[in-house]
Amino acid sequence: MSVQVKPPRTRTAGGRTLMLLGVLLALAAGMIVIFVVSNTVGNAPHNVMVVQAARELDAGAVLSANNSTAPNVLISQAFVTREMNSDAVPADAYVYQNPDQLKVDLNDEVVVGQFLAGDVLRLNDKRLVKLGQGSSPGSLTLRNPAQLPHGSVLFDIPLDSGGSKSWALVPGDHIDILVTYCVSATGNCATPDAAITQTTLQNVYVYWVNTDQAFVVLTHQQALELKYLLETGKVSVVLRSPGDTDSASTAPVTSQYIIGHFHIHP
Repeated sequence: MSVQVKPPRTRTAGGRTLMLLGVLLALAAGMIVIFVVSNTVGNAPHNVMVVQAARELDAGAVLSANNSTAPNVLISQAFVTREMNSDAVPADAYVYQNPDQLKVDLNDEVVVGQFLAGDVLRLNDKRLVKLGQGSSPGSLTLRNPAQLPHGSVLFDIPLDSGGSKSWALVPGDHIDILVTYCVSATGNCATPDAAITQTTLQNVYVYWVNTDQAFVVLTHQQALELKYLLETGKVSVVLRSPGDTDSASTAPVTSQYIIGHFHIHP
């Protein structure tokens, strides 16, 4: 009796292809998992140390490592360190190293732009200027430097001492300047027809006010114009409503204008 032996089964090309495809898919899936995990870990937010204002710091304060006599403010009292999520940290935030280095970097810096409590200190912070390179401590220009753009000056307008003008204006107001001016060719301003009243400078920022002066922000040319008007005409100011920045279109007022506009007849 003879035993029949089956010939070995040969694998088809299709089977090998499926196996190879399965291996490739498994490798691809593994690479995707590794990529996702590595990117998730790499981009995960983390905490970094930042320097923040411990309290409000007004313009004119001088930061000092060891002097607390006004206008000096101790750096250790002006700023604190805090861990903050990296996603919330400004890109140009000051890189904190240690307390000693912070004192070296901030010593004799003058605050020229207000810090609010919690404000993050920046690298080369524009709110700080090295002592001697900017306005001297106590200077009027340090009260609100953001309102003094390059090319501007502070011009003082005399106010009636004890009168309404001395208390009506406060820093931050905006005013228009009205002028009554003599336009007589002969220089004789005794007659009403020789005078004209007109709106001149508009939307002028009131920077500071004391008992008898209002300091306003002007360009150099405007300062010359206002000086001439104050010395040769009669100047009054009117207070603008908050947020009104539009240019006012007014007609010059003369005696003839008043007679015609209000129908005044002899």
